[in-house]
Amino acid sequence: MKQSRFMSMVEAATNVVVGYVLAIATRDTSCSRGSGSRRGSRSI
Repeated sequence: MKQSRFMSMVEAATNVVVGYVLAIATRDTSCSRGSGSRRGSRSI
């Protein structure tokens, strides 16, 4: 199945956006986990 140049560009842009969102999401969850454990050890 042949893919048009426009659809190829749309697919590439979608991949970039999804990758960026996943990177932000995983960075935020790892940062909040790390700061949560740091807060816990500081209060002890």
